[in-house]
Formats: sequence, C-alpha cells, structure tokens
Amino acid sequence: MQKIGVFGGTFSPIHNGHLRLAQAAREHFSLDMVLFIPSGFSYMKVDSDILDAKTRLSMTRLAIADIPGFVVSDMEVMRPGPSYTCDTLRELSKQYPGLQIYYIVGSDTLHAMDAWKEPEYIFENTVVVVYARNDALPGQKSDELTKKYGADIRLIPGEPLDISSHWIREKYYQGVDIAALLPQSVLSHMDMERLGRLRCAVKEQLDGKRYEHSLGVCYMGAALAMCHGADIRKAQMAGLLHDWAKAWAADTLVEKCSDKGIPMRETERQNPHLLHAKLGAHIVREQHNIMDTDILGAIESHTTGRPGMTLLEKIIYVADYIEPGRYKAPRLGVIREKAFCNLDAALLMILEDSLEHLRASGRAIDPMTVETYEFYLKSVNLKREPKKIRGKT
Repeated sequence: MQKIGVFGGTFSPIHNGHLRLAQAAREHFSLDMVLFIPSGFSYMKVDSDILDAKTRLSMTRLAIADIPGFVVSDMEVMRPGPSYTCDTLRELSKQYPGLQIYYIVGSDTLHAMDAWKEPEYIFENTVVVVYARNDALPGQKSDELTKKYGADIRLIPGEPLDISSHWIREKYYQGVDIAALLPQSVLSHMDMERLGRLRCAVKEQLDGKRYEHSLGVCYMGAALAMCHGADIRKAQMAGLLHDWAKAWAADTLVEKCSDKGIPMRETERQNPHLLHAKLGAHIVREQHNIMDTDILGAIESHTTGRPGMTLLEKIIYVADYIEPGRYKAPRLGVIREKAFCNLDAALLMILEDSLEHLRASGRAIDPMTVETYEFYLKSVNLKREPKKIRGKT
C-alpha cells in the first residue's frame, strides 16, 4: 500500500516552514511522497491580499522543483467552485485505489476541521498528522475529535511552526527582508507577479507617453540600483509608480490633497503639478498596498528632492531625469555618465540645471528644491575636499 502525505492550503506564498514540515512528515511516517495541493477558491479564507490561484500554483511548483518525493497537484485550482477537502480526498481515492493518505495539517487547522464539509469522511479515510503552532496546541482538540469521529491523529515531531503566509505577505508589503523565509525562486516570482500587476495598473492610469516614461524610470532605476548596491525590486516599483498622480488636473491635485489632509506649501498651491509626487505616494499606499517607506519616500521626493535623501530616493530622482526617453536637458549625456560613477554629483548637476531652467523661464521655485541643492552643494564639496588635501601632502 502506497503511503502519501497530502498537504493542502492556500500557500500564499509557500514558504520554508511548509517545506520543512513536509520533509519532517515524510521522514517520520516513511511516506512515499508528499502531494502539495494548492487550493483554488477557498470558502474558508477571504483575505483580500491572497494571491490568485494560478500564481500560488506556479510558486508551489517552483518551491518543490528540486526536492525528491515532493509533487504538486493542480486538481483544486482547476476545479470550479469552492475547494472542499472531502471532494479532493474522494478524487484521490478513485484515481489511486488502496492509497493510504496521511493528511498534513497545522494544529490551528485541526481546531476548525469539525466545521468543514463532511469531517467524518476525512477522519474515516485518512491519518491526520499534525504539526503544532505555538498558539494552538493540539492535545485537547485531538482527544475530542478522536472520541467524536474515531480519528487517527498523530503528531509530527519537531519545533512548532511560528511563521505564517499571512505574516510573510504583511512583511513583504512593508518592505521587510523575507529572503530567509522562502525559496529565492518563490520570492522572485512574487516580485515579478506584483510588478506585472502594477505595470497594468499604471498603463490604465496614465496616457501612453507618460506610461512609457514610467517604464523608462523603472528600468533606469533598476540599472542605477544594480550599480550602486540598492534594492533592485524597490527601484523598479518606485520608478514605475513615481508619476501615478501626474495625469490629474491642477484643481484635482489640490482638492485631493486637501481631502486627504496632505499639507501643501504655498509654492505647491501656486504650482499644483508639484503635488503629484506626495499625492501619488499617498494613493499607491492606499490602492496598491505599498507600505514600504523607502519606496513611498522615493515617490514623494522625486520632484523637488529633499536634504539627506536615501539612496533609493536619489536613484529615482536621477532616473526620472536621465531615463532613455529624455533628450532635451542640456548636459544630459554628461549627467548620464556621471550617474553611474558618482550619484551625488549627478544629483547636484540635475539640481543646478533645474534651478537655472526655472529661473530662466520665470517659474516659481519651490524652497525645498533650493534647500536640497544647498545641502548637496555642501556635501559634494566636502566629499571632494579630503581628496585635494591628500593630493597636496
């Protein structure tokens, strides 16, 4: 009789805790294989940020690709309507008569199983193997289900699992480094999937020319991030989203900032186009769950800059000026070259040229731009001074 572990769940995303658990179950119960079954539509979970079923299926396949004895099934993803465990187990029993199923669950799931569809069928036809979460130890519930259904419930030995997919998603959106918690292939897939969704949203939000510019800043931001050791994913996202509110009319920008309690300087009221940066940061946080303060700061500061900018903020400010679609700036070629060897110097040159252009055109100059210029004029000169001193000695 073939013994298989059946491991179902949303896997949004699948993480190293899932993989360690499956391996522990396989070894402890001498399972021939562990079958991962990502859910399709789960009537038990309604979190709005759960990834779509095909994305979760793809990530699960990537995660177990090189692990012997691990297999993925798409039966619940391909099945229309809600996913019920009892239906999945029946389908497996029909496909593989005589199969001995070890159904792998967490202790938190065990506490909810008697509310599932046909729990008696699940307990009569599987050995339920449980791993303990710190906040839901299985002892009393296990005794209750054994008495009620004649369940065969066994513990998987080892340390309790203290991370969840929900927690990982939350930290991911906040910009916390979660690389140690899931396979690199899964994290890369999450990044690409999220970037793809945002790209579609930006394309709907902006006209063709502004959309192409946003793609240019996205790509240039990634190139500068690679050059200067910044987070490439964050640079791509900030570059893609930096002009989210650019298409709105001046009165709309002022009205929305006022409605959302966003403070406005007098120069911003007189020149409302400056408001698209800070309003855009506010909107993408609300609409696209962008909680990463580094990304939001880069979006907010890309028009005027600010003294003491972060590395990502400087990258997006410069990328906005030098992306491939730009061609009018007088020193563009020199600045592009400088950006890859001395980012602060390139930033200062952009500020110099921007201020000169504003003065020549008679347009109002925001004081934040002046403060930023004075800050980097001083800091870039200070960085150069030690080199001159050393050269004389």
